[in-house]
Amino acid sequence: MNRAHMAYDHGGIEALKPKPNGGRKHENMSLAQEKALLARFTKAAGAGEMLNIHDLKAAYEKAIGHATSDSTVYNLLHRHGWRKLMPRPFHPKRDLAAQNAFKKGFPDAVRRARWAAARRGRRLRIMFTDEARFGRINRVRPCWAPSGIRSGVAAQLVREYIYLYGAVSPKDGTCVYLIMPTSNLECFQIFLEVLARKFARQDILLVLDGAPYHRRGRLTIPDNITLLYLPAHSPELNPKENLWDEIREKIFKNYALKSIDEVRAKLRQAILYIERNPKLVRSITSFPYIANSL
Repeated sequence: MNRAHMAYDHGGIEALKPKPNGGRKHENMSLAQEKALLARFTKAAGAGEMLNIHDLKAAYEKAIGHATSDSTVYNLLHRHGWRKLMPRPFHPKRDLAAQNAFKKGFPDAVRRARWAAARRGRRLRIMFTDEARFGRINRVRPCWAPSGIRSGVAAQLVREYIYLYGAVSPKDGTCVYLIMPTSNLECFQIFLEVLARKFARQDILLVLDGAPYHRRGRLTIPDNITLLYLPAHSPELNPKENLWDEIREKIFKNYALKSIDEVRAKLRQAILYIERNPKLVRSITSFPYIANSL
Protein backbone atom coordinates (compact mmCIF):
# COMPACT_ATOMS: atom_id res chain seq x y z
CA MET A 1 0.00 0.00 0.00
CA ASN A 2 2.82 2.36 0.86
CA ARG A 3 4.36 1.72 -2.56
CA ALA A 4 1.08 2.64 -4.24
CA HIS A 5 0.90 5.87 -2.25
CA MET A 6 4.47 6.75 -3.18
CA ALA A 7 3.86 5.94 -6.85
CA TYR A 8 0.72 8.13 -6.86
CA ASP A 9 2.58 10.98 -5.23
CA HIS A 10 5.30 10.85 -7.87
CA GLY A 11 3.34 9.98 -11.00
CA GLY A 12 -0.34 10.52 -10.38
CA ILE A 13 -3.02 8.14 -11.58
CA GLU A 14 -0.90 7.00 -14.56
CA ALA A 15 1.64 5.50 -12.15
CA LEU A 16 -1.02 3.12 -10.76
CA LYS A 17 -1.92 1.58 -14.12
CA PRO A 18 -0.58 -2.00 -14.70
CA LYS A 19 2.69 -2.22 -16.62
CA PRO A 20 2.82 -4.42 -19.75
CA ASN A 21 4.84 -7.63 -19.44
CA GLY A 22 7.35 -8.97 -21.95
CA GLY A 23 9.15 -7.01 -24.63
CA ARG A 24 12.83 -6.17 -24.87
CA LYS A 25 13.67 -4.39 -21.63
CA HIS A 26 17.41 -4.16 -22.23
CA GLU A 27 18.25 -3.49 -25.87
CA ASN A 28 21.82 -3.61 -27.10
CA MET A 29 20.66 -2.34 -30.49
CA SER A 30 17.52 -0.93 -32.01
CA LEU A 31 15.66 -3.09 -34.52
CA ALA A 32 16.93 -0.85 -37.31
CA GLN A 33 20.53 -1.29 -36.16
CA GLU A 34 20.07 -5.07 -35.97
CA LYS A 35 18.64 -5.10 -39.48
CA ALA A 36 21.60 -3.10 -40.77
CA LEU A 37 24.03 -5.51 -39.12
CA LEU A 38 22.31 -8.57 -40.62
CA ALA A 39 22.30 -6.93 -44.06
CA ARG A 40 26.09 -7.25 -44.07
CA PHE A 41 25.71 -11.03 -43.92
CA THR A 42 22.88 -11.45 -46.46
CA LYS A 43 25.19 -12.22 -49.38
CA ALA A 44 27.07 -14.88 -47.38
CA ALA A 45 23.74 -16.38 -46.26
CA GLY A 46 22.54 -16.60 -49.87
CA ALA A 47 25.73 -18.45 -50.79
CA GLY A 48 25.26 -20.95 -47.95
CA GLU A 49 28.37 -19.77 -46.11
CA MET A 50 26.80 -19.10 -42.69
CA LEU A 51 27.06 -22.54 -41.17
CA ASN A 52 27.27 -21.09 -37.64
CA ILE A 53 26.99 -17.75 -35.83
CA HIS A 54 30.74 -17.29 -35.20
CA ASP A 55 31.32 -14.33 -37.57
CA LEU A 56 27.95 -12.72 -36.83
CA LYS A 57 28.52 -12.91 -33.08
CA ALA A 58 31.96 -11.33 -33.43
CA ALA A 59 30.49 -8.45 -35.46
CA TYR A 60 27.63 -8.02 -32.98
CA GLU A 61 29.98 -7.90 -29.98
CA LYS A 62 32.21 -5.38 -31.76
CA ALA A 63 29.17 -3.20 -32.48
CA ILE A 64 27.86 -3.20 -28.89
CA GLY A 65 31.29 -3.03 -27.27
CA HIS A 66 31.10 -6.06 -24.99
CA ALA A 67 30.76 -9.84 -24.98
CA THR A 68 27.35 -11.50 -25.18
CA SER A 69 25.85 -14.98 -25.16
CA ASP A 70 25.06 -17.23 -28.12
CA SER A 71 21.37 -17.10 -27.18
CA THR A 72 21.34 -13.33 -27.69
CA VAL A 73 22.51 -13.80 -31.29
CA TYR A 74 20.05 -16.64 -31.91
CA ASN A 75 17.23 -14.44 -30.60
CA LEU A 76 18.36 -11.65 -32.93
CA LEU A 77 18.19 -14.03 -35.92
CA HIS A 78 14.76 -15.27 -34.87
CA ARG A 79 13.46 -11.71 -34.48
CA HIS A 80 14.32 -10.93 -38.09
CA GLY A 81 12.96 -14.14 -39.59
CA TRP A 82 16.23 -15.97 -40.19
CA ARG A 83 16.23 -19.76 -39.89
CA LYS A 84 18.69 -22.59 -40.43
CA LEU A 85 17.94 -24.73 -43.46
CA MET A 86 19.50 -27.01 -46.03
CA PRO A 87 20.74 -25.05 -49.09
CA ARG A 88 19.47 -26.03 -52.53
CA PRO A 89 22.41 -27.68 -54.32
CA PHE A 90 23.24 -26.82 -57.91
CA HIS A 91 25.90 -27.87 -60.39
CA PRO A 92 28.82 -25.39 -60.63
CA LYS A 93 28.59 -25.54 -64.44
CA ARG A 94 24.89 -24.76 -64.67
CA ASP A 95 23.71 -22.29 -67.31
CA LEU A 96 21.05 -20.06 -65.73
CA ALA A 97 20.02 -18.64 -69.11
CA ALA A 98 19.44 -22.16 -70.49
CA GLN A 99 17.51 -23.15 -67.36
CA ASN A 100 15.27 -20.10 -67.56
CA ALA A 101 14.69 -20.70 -71.27
CA PHE A 102 13.69 -24.30 -70.55
CA LYS A 103 11.21 -23.24 -67.85
CA LYS A 104 9.79 -20.54 -70.08
CA GLY A 105 9.39 -22.96 -73.00
CA PHE A 106 8.04 -25.87 -70.95
CA PRO A 107 4.34 -24.89 -71.33
CA ASP A 108 4.73 -24.87 -75.13
CA ALA A 109 6.38 -28.30 -75.06
CA VAL A 110 3.49 -29.62 -72.99
CA ARG A 111 0.91 -28.11 -75.35
CA ARG A 112 2.58 -29.69 -78.39
CA ALA A 113 2.73 -33.09 -76.70
CA ARG A 114 -0.91 -32.76 -75.59
CA TRP A 115 -2.04 -31.95 -79.13
CA ALA A 116 -0.07 -34.91 -80.49
CA ALA A 117 -1.67 -37.21 -77.91
CA ALA A 118 -5.14 -35.85 -78.71
CA ARG A 119 -4.65 -36.62 -82.42
CA ARG A 120 -4.01 -40.22 -81.38
CA GLY A 121 -7.10 -40.20 -79.14
CA ARG A 122 -5.01 -40.44 -75.99
CA ARG A 123 -4.48 -38.54 -72.76
CA LEU A 124 -1.06 -37.09 -71.99
CA ARG A 125 0.87 -37.95 -68.83
CA ILE A 126 3.83 -35.72 -67.92
CA MET A 127 6.57 -37.59 -66.06
CA PHE A 128 10.10 -36.89 -64.87
CA THR A 129 12.64 -39.70 -64.68
CA ASP A 130 16.04 -40.29 -63.13
CA GLU A 131 18.09 -43.07 -61.57
CA ALA A 132 19.96 -43.03 -58.26
CA ARG A 133 22.66 -45.17 -56.71
CA PHE A 134 22.04 -46.76 -53.31
CA GLY A 135 24.57 -48.86 -51.49
CA ARG A 136 26.48 -49.63 -48.32
CA ILE A 137 28.22 -46.28 -47.87
CA ASN A 138 26.20 -44.43 -45.27
CA ARG A 139 26.30 -40.74 -44.38
CA VAL A 140 25.54 -40.04 -40.72
CA ARG A 141 22.63 -37.63 -40.37
CA PRO A 142 21.48 -35.56 -37.36
CA CYS A 143 18.81 -37.24 -35.26
CA TRP A 144 16.63 -36.59 -32.20
CA ALA A 145 17.54 -37.98 -28.78
CA PRO A 146 16.47 -37.25 -25.19
CA SER A 147 18.66 -35.30 -22.82
CA GLY A 148 21.59 -37.33 -21.51
CA ILE A 149 21.78 -39.66 -24.52
CA ARG A 150 24.33 -39.19 -27.31
CA SER A 151 23.38 -41.38 -30.26
CA GLY A 152 25.99 -43.69 -31.74
CA VAL A 153 25.83 -44.74 -35.39
CA ALA A 154 28.05 -47.14 -37.33
CA ALA A 155 29.67 -45.43 -40.33
CA GLN A 156 31.06 -47.56 -43.14
CA LEU A 157 32.70 -47.06 -46.53
CA VAL A 158 31.80 -50.17 -48.53
CA ARG A 159 31.59 -49.55 -52.28
CA GLU A 160 28.77 -51.90 -53.21
CA TYR A 161 25.78 -50.44 -55.04
CA ILE A 162 22.59 -51.10 -56.91
CA TYR A 163 20.41 -48.59 -58.76
CA LEU A 164 16.82 -47.47 -58.47
CA TYR A 165 15.22 -46.20 -61.68
CA GLY A 166 12.15 -44.07 -61.17
CA ALA A 167 9.62 -41.82 -62.87
CA VAL A 168 7.12 -39.47 -61.20
CA SER A 169 4.00 -37.74 -62.40
CA PRO A 170 3.75 -34.51 -60.35
CA LYS A 171 0.08 -33.99 -61.22
CA ASP A 172 -1.24 -37.03 -59.33
CA GLY A 173 1.83 -38.37 -57.48
CA THR A 174 1.96 -41.61 -59.45
CA CYS A 175 5.41 -43.23 -59.52
CA VAL A 176 7.02 -46.16 -61.32
CA TYR A 177 10.19 -47.80 -59.95
CA LEU A 178 12.55 -50.54 -61.02
CA ILE A 179 15.57 -51.87 -59.10
CA MET A 180 18.48 -52.57 -61.45
CA PRO A 181 22.05 -53.84 -60.97
CA THR A 182 23.74 -50.91 -62.73
CA SER A 183 23.20 -47.73 -64.71
CA ASN A 184 23.63 -48.17 -68.47
CA LEU A 185 21.83 -48.19 -71.82
CA GLU A 186 20.41 -51.68 -71.43
CA CYS A 187 18.93 -50.99 -67.99
CA PHE A 188 17.39 -47.72 -69.13
CA GLN A 189 15.89 -49.46 -72.18
CA ILE A 190 14.22 -52.01 -69.90
CA PHE A 191 12.87 -49.22 -67.69
CA LEU A 192 11.41 -47.39 -70.69
CA GLU A 193 9.62 -50.55 -71.78
CA VAL A 194 8.21 -51.08 -68.28
CA LEU A 195 7.00 -47.47 -68.21
CA ALA A 196 5.40 -47.76 -71.66
CA ARG A 197 3.51 -50.92 -70.67
CA LYS A 198 2.36 -49.38 -67.37
CA PHE A 199 0.63 -46.53 -69.23
CA ALA A 200 -0.08 -48.33 -72.50
CA ARG A 201 -3.29 -46.34 -73.11
CA GLN A 202 -1.67 -42.94 -72.56
CA ASP A 203 1.08 -40.92 -74.18
CA ILE A 204 3.97 -39.91 -71.93
CA LEU A 205 6.05 -36.75 -72.13
CA LEU A 206 9.14 -37.98 -70.31
CA VAL A 207 11.50 -35.27 -69.00
CA LEU A 208 15.05 -36.40 -68.24
CA ASP A 209 18.68 -35.35 -68.14
CA GLY A 210 21.12 -35.75 -71.01
CA ALA A 211 23.17 -38.69 -69.71
CA PRO A 212 24.83 -40.57 -72.62
CA TYR A 213 22.61 -43.62 -72.20
CA HIS A 214 19.49 -41.41 -72.19
CA ARG A 215 20.19 -40.21 -75.73
CA ARG A 216 18.15 -41.47 -78.66
CA GLY A 217 21.12 -42.98 -80.55
CA ARG A 218 20.92 -46.66 -79.67
CA LEU A 219 17.70 -46.46 -77.63
CA THR A 220 14.45 -47.86 -78.97
CA ILE A 221 11.86 -45.34 -77.82
CA PRO A 222 8.39 -46.87 -77.27
CA ASP A 223 5.64 -45.42 -79.48
CA ASN A 224 3.80 -43.80 -76.56
CA ILE A 225 6.85 -42.02 -75.07
CA THR A 226 8.33 -38.67 -76.14
CA LEU A 227 11.61 -37.59 -74.58
CA LEU A 228 12.23 -33.99 -73.47
CA TYR A 229 15.76 -33.23 -72.29
CA LEU A 230 16.65 -30.89 -69.45
CA PRO A 231 19.48 -28.37 -69.91
CA ALA A 232 22.94 -29.69 -69.06
CA HIS A 233 23.95 -29.69 -65.38
CA SER A 234 20.41 -28.96 -64.15
CA PRO A 235 19.39 -31.57 -61.55
CA GLU A 236 17.54 -28.86 -59.61
CA LEU A 237 14.95 -28.72 -62.43
CA ASN A 238 14.12 -32.42 -62.00
CA PRO A 239 11.67 -33.03 -59.11
CA LYS A 240 12.74 -36.69 -59.00
CA GLU A 241 15.82 -35.50 -57.10
CA ASN A 242 13.54 -34.51 -54.20
CA LEU A 243 12.22 -38.05 -53.99
CA TRP A 244 15.73 -39.47 -53.77
CA ASP A 245 16.34 -37.16 -50.78
CA GLU A 246 13.06 -38.26 -49.22
CA ILE A 247 13.99 -41.94 -49.58
CA ARG A 248 17.46 -41.45 -48.12
CA GLU A 249 16.15 -39.52 -45.13
CA LYS A 250 13.00 -41.53 -44.32
CA ILE A 251 14.02 -45.07 -45.27
CA PHE A 252 17.81 -45.40 -45.22
CA LYS A 253 18.23 -43.18 -42.14
CA ASN A 254 21.40 -43.96 -40.19
CA TYR A 255 21.67 -47.61 -41.18
CA ALA A 256 24.96 -49.39 -41.93
CA LEU A 257 23.62 -52.17 -44.15
CA LYS A 258 25.45 -55.50 -44.06
CA SER A 259 24.79 -56.70 -47.62
CA ILE A 260 23.38 -55.73 -51.01
CA ASP A 261 20.36 -57.89 -50.17
CA GLU A 262 19.66 -55.52 -47.26
CA VAL A 263 20.01 -52.54 -49.61
CA ARG A 264 17.54 -54.17 -52.00
CA ALA A 265 15.09 -54.81 -49.15
CA LYS A 266 15.33 -51.14 -48.11
CA LEU A 267 14.62 -50.07 -51.68
CA ARG A 268 11.50 -52.24 -51.77
CA GLN A 269 10.41 -50.59 -48.55
CA ALA A 270 11.11 -47.19 -50.10
CA ILE A 271 9.02 -47.98 -53.18
CA LEU A 272 6.04 -48.94 -51.00
CA TYR A 273 6.46 -45.80 -48.90
CA ILE A 274 6.45 -43.51 -51.95
CA GLU A 275 3.60 -45.33 -53.71
CA ARG A 276 1.40 -45.11 -50.59
CA ASN A 277 1.93 -41.35 -50.20
CA PRO A 278 0.84 -39.66 -53.45
CA LYS A 279 -0.14 -36.47 -51.61
CA LEU A 280 3.40 -36.17 -50.24
CA VAL A 281 4.82 -36.87 -53.70
CA ARG A 282 2.70 -34.12 -55.25
CA SER A 283 3.77 -31.63 -52.59
CA ILE A 284 7.51 -32.11 -53.14
CA THR A 285 7.51 -32.55 -56.93
CA SER A 286 5.08 -29.85 -58.10
CA PHE A 287 7.69 -27.21 -58.89
CA PRO A 288 6.07 -23.90 -59.91
CA TYR A 289 7.24 -24.13 -63.53
CA ILE A 290 5.70 -27.62 -63.72
CA ALA A 291 2.45 -26.92 -61.87
CA ASN A 292 1.74 -23.91 -64.11
CA SER A 293 1.91 -26.17 -67.18
CA LEU A 294 -0.26 -29.09 -66.04
